[in-house]
This record gives sequence, C-alpha cells and structure tokens, in this order.
Amino acid sequence: MTNPSDYARAVRDRGYAVLPGLFPEEAISRLDRAVTELVRQASPPVMVAPEGAYVPVRGRAAGVHHVGFGLFRLLDDRPELAGAIFQPALTDVLRALLGDDMELELVAAIVSDETRPFLRWHSHIGGNESGFDPERDGWPRFSQVQRVNTLVYLNDIDDETGPLLVHPRRVDEPTAPPGDVLAEWRGQVAVRVPRGSVVILDQATWHAARPKRSPGLRMFVSCCFRAAGVPGPKGTRAVADPTQTEATFESSATNPFDDEHSRAAFEQALAGVAIRLVAVRGEPSSGLTFELCGARLGTSLTATAMQPGMRCFQERDGIAYAYRGSLDPTELVELRAAIEAVHPILTACPSIWREGRQSRSR
Repeated sequence: MTNPSDYARAVRDRGYAVLPGLFPEEAISRLDRAVTELVRQASPPVMVAPEGAYVPVRGRAAGVHHVGFGLFRLLDDRPELAGAIFQPALTDVLRALLGDDMELELVAAIVSDETRPFLRWHSHIGGNESGFDPERDGWPRFSQVQRVNTLVYLNDIDDETGPLLVHPRRVDEPTAPPGDVLAEWRGQVAVRVPRGSVVILDQATWHAARPKRSPGLRMFVSCCFRAAGVPGPKGTRAVADPTQTEATFESSATNPFDDEHSRAAFEQALAGVAIRLVAVRGEPSSGLTFELCGARLGTSLTATAMQPGMRCFQERDGIAYAYRGSLDPTELVELRAAIEAVHPILTACPSIWREGRQSRSR
C-alpha cells in the first residue's frame, strides 16, 4: 500500500495498519539518540515494574510501570524532535482517518528490556489516561475511528526483540477481549517490522507483545491522536504518574502541528541558517510568502506580499522556495540545506500557513 486512504481503510477494516520502514534513517537516528540519552539522564532504578505498580522518576514526567519506562512528555524534554516525529507520510494517513483538524493527546517514549515478561493484551479506549473501567462503563461500540495510537519503532521488531501481537477487528465490532489477556489468542497477528516502521492502532484494537530474548533496550515513540470533537480523558497530556486518573488538571489537547512544539522545532531547524529565505505557497504573482530568517539574523516568521526580484529556487509539495538578490555557490548550498531542514516541518504544520494568512489579512 502507498495511498494514505488504503492505510486508513486498513485501520477501519482490521483495527491496525503497518507502515514498514516509513521513517528515514536520519529521523530514526535522531530519535534513537535522544531517547537513549534521556533514559541515561533519568537513570530509572528498574526498566519494568510489576503489574499494578508504578515507580515515579523524580523531577520528570516519567516513570516505570509494567509496560516499561515511560517518558510521558517527550516533546517537553526535547521539542526539536517534533520535526522527526511528525513525518508528512504518516500525517497524511492520520488526516485520512481523523480529519485535518485532529488533536494530539500524548507524545511519549516507551523503553523496556529483557526483564519485561509477556506484555498482556490491552487496548486504549478513551485515551491513555481515561480511567476507562468496563465494569463501571460497559464495553462501548464504535461506528468509526475516533482515536488512534501510533507506534514508531526505534529497533527492529522481530523474534529476538519481541514481536507486537495484534488481534484484528473491524471498527464496528465488539470491543471486549476475546480471550485470556495473559495468554496468546487464536487469530492474532505477530507483527515483525524493521526499525523506522510505524504501526497505527485503533483505540479498541487489542494488542500485546512477546518478551525480549536478549539484553538491551526495546524502544518506541507513541503518539495518541483523536478526531476533533471527540471527548478526551481528564488529562490529555500525561501527568508524572499516568495511573492517577483523577488528576485535576485542565485538558490541553491541541492540533499537534499547531502548538508550541511545532514552533520550537521550526525555530530549531532554522538555527544557524544565516541567509534569508522565502517560502511561497501558490502562484508567485499572488501567492502568500514567508520570510524565514536564521538565528544569526534573528529568527522570525512574517507574512509579506510577493515582491519583485524574488527568484524561485525549487518547488516541493506545493511549496516554492525563493530568495531575493543573488547568491554565490556556497550560499546556494546553504540554502538547499536550510530547505531540507525546514521543509518537513512546513509541510506538517498548517498553523504556519494559517498564521501567515491571518497576518496578511490584517
């Protein structure tokens, strides 16, 4: 499959979709290095806690439970990773599922090792911190996909590292578990994928994982997204202890590409770029333009009218990149590098374009 609508259909029809090797190596390497370093800094006393236990890590929104060690506010720790996490190809699939105005509930890194036993079957109905209780609330039924989790694997997932187990289900089928959550199920699918792959799971899709056979870390980045208007859990960004579902803090779900993390990632990508860039959407004669200035010129983002003397450098994904004046070969190389840095964020952040349109209309 290559079409976003095909992957979206797979989630509706089977409860999950696998996008093998979706993330470029550069992005996965950045995430791998960052998560490994954050684990080293946090120095959790153990990597896995017994079922029902939680070991908080002081001074961070992090802790250890039966799934592993969780960094529950990954982008608060490392906002510059937004550009690596929100890959345009994945964004297209999510928008096909949830709409252009989808919201982000959680970005977390989950790290475990060989001490984790079979990870019991579970789902994420209502969101990761919803406090959903089937005995109290009953098992719901859904007619459409309302919320998904994305798992971006930083390791190869195979028999050595512990395959992900998924129990396929159509979105409108029953949501109760079809078997013992501590045993493997008939009809399950064992997902084995290379590093850089993504698995998208509907909130009611049951999944588990086999143990890791050898020493070392098993790592993935998990994001939870919901369609606009879908009620969220009491806390839509994880508190330090995700088991405390009665936390009384305000909901802060946002469009993942419209919040401060995207802006921080955008500015980080521009850091050190010493030349003036202009990104143009639409026809050069009437299109909206942006001046993007590097750190040495003072990072800024301002919308301007297209002006004479601008030269188109390259066009990608409906965005034309232009510059003013003349540039020598060294500066053109720098311009190309700058475009490579900012392009993924520009294409994933409609807020940048919307902000420009609003500025222009004032």
